[in-house]
Amino acid sequence: MFKNIQKNNATNKDSMKSNVLMGGGGVKRQVDFKINSIKIKFLDFIVVFIKFILFIFITLAFVACANSLQYIKDSSSFSSFELDYHDIESVIDKNANSFIKSNPMKKYNADNKAIIAISDIENLSDEKIDTEFISRKFIRKLSAYEQIVLTNAVVGSGARTDKMIEDSRKLTKNENFNQYTTKEKGGILAPEYSLSGKITKNIKNIGKRQRVDYQFLFIVSDLDSGREVWSNDTIISKAIKKEEISKYSTTETNSVEANKYNEIGWSNYYNNEYGKAKKYFKKACKLGLKEACENARKAEDSKKEAKITKSFSNNTKKEAKIIKSFLNNTNSIFGGILAVDLGVISSGRVNMPRTPYTYKSTDYSSSGKDVTMNIYLDETDTWSFPTTLRVGGFYEQDEGGLYLETNFLYRIYKNNFNTYELECSQEGQTYCFISDGNIQNVSFKHSQIGGNLRIGYGGDISELGSLIVYAGGGVFMDIDSNMTIRGNYNLIKNIDNLYPFWEIGGYMRYGIFFVEMNYRYVFEGNIDKYWINAPSFNLSIGVFLSNKMFR
Repeated sequence: MFKNIQKNNATNKDSMKSNVLMGGGGVKRQVDFKINSIKIKFLDFIVVFIKFILFIFITLAFVACANSLQYIKDSSSFSSFELDYHDIESVIDKNANSFIKSNPMKKYNADNKAIIAISDIENLSDEKIDTEFISRKFIRKLSAYEQIVLTNAVVGSGARTDKMIEDSRKLTKNENFNQYTTKEKGGILAPEYSLSGKITKNIKNIGKRQRVDYQFLFIVSDLDSGREVWSNDTIISKAIKKEEISKYSTTETNSVEANKYNEIGWSNYYNNEYGKAKKYFKKACKLGLKEACENARKAEDSKKEAKITKSFSNNTKKEAKIIKSFLNNTNSIFGGILAVDLGVISSGRVNMPRTPYTYKSTDYSSSGKDVTMNIYLDETDTWSFPTTLRVGGFYEQDEGGLYLETNFLYRIYKNNFNTYELECSQEGQTYCFISDGNIQNVSFKHSQIGGNLRIGYGGDISELGSLIVYAGGGVFMDIDSNMTIRGNYNLIKNIDNLYPFWEIGGYMRYGIFFVEMNYRYVFEGNIDKYWINAPSFNLSIGVFLSNKMFR
């Protein structure tokens, strides 16, 4: 290497000599060349440095992703502020060692095991703790000493029975099973002892820290005498900085500060101050109050909704002003109608085709036999008094001019016909008497809905009010109509028809009230069906609810 350096130096010297011989221009070109060479080397260095930095970042990213999820063999270093598996292991070990060394257990061994049942294990904490898991783990730990055996035939709330123990004994009544293999009654061993207990949790605030105490109490009772033969309690305590609770806990906390901030948040929320509410909810959330985190999101949503509602309210006010301006500036009248039409004169047609009616004969020659007669009404006029309810809308041009109206209609009426109005016929008989069938009467009941359209002309006639005359038409339809023959039994036939109609009439209106007279001619129904068409002169009273009321 040293030789190469000497060689390079010699070359450089020869080059300088050549440049001197070449004159000043050669020296300048040599200087420019060196400057350009330095620039190129510096740029190359920058590119290499950037590539190195990118390589480091990419490598770190892969490492981070690779370590985001990992399996762990020892979870004791991953502690929680709440009760965890290691806490339960510790409690079980301590209590199992204490119980197995107690005096009642000294008389038991591998050949003479005590039968124990799990009774009530109460979880009085606010955490979700599997009490059956804890109690069975406790018994399993005791079973390792070969002095205890667990029965699943009878349990309390701390575990569950094995349903098959009971069900297998029902197989003695099932012929499909080999009865030599079924379980007979009297084979289940009763427990000698029962295990009960409870789990409690208390939280205390100590300055800037919070402490949680879990207390486990286990009791073993002698089922023969009812005496408590052993009991023990174990306490597990943990403490943490309040601001770090949410990092190590998934359950709620009764931190005084957290609850205080949560209450202030709700106070602001109910006063519609959603921004302030969110602020206090977030403080409570940071202190570990889980519900406050959800409350903060709720406050944010309510804040957005309030903004939308305010915008909608402003737009509604603008629209209301536009509508009010229109109502004030228009001379036309429009609105709704509510009215009742009373049919004061109604002469219509009734149609009753021949209707078979069977009765028991009272004749001496055929007493007790079924006899059928055909009952009918032949081209009969009748009086009806229909009542019609109208609900609709209207438009009147410039308080005197074109008038338009449309309505929803509901009409009812009923007619009764005595025996002397009825006709009958009987196959094979020259004469037929309604009285033979003990017929009392025939009634028609109509319930109808429909609609109409009216076109007319209106205008003021005096200071008392205005007059409107019109012509129109529409249709009625049966919805709950029937014909009934009353005798030894009632024979009911449904009525189902459409009834077109036309009408003419006029209103006398004063203020919002009006009186109306009209004639409505209703066309007849199908000749093969039951009906009464009931055209009528009607007297109507009602109210106009118009835009004039809002001016």
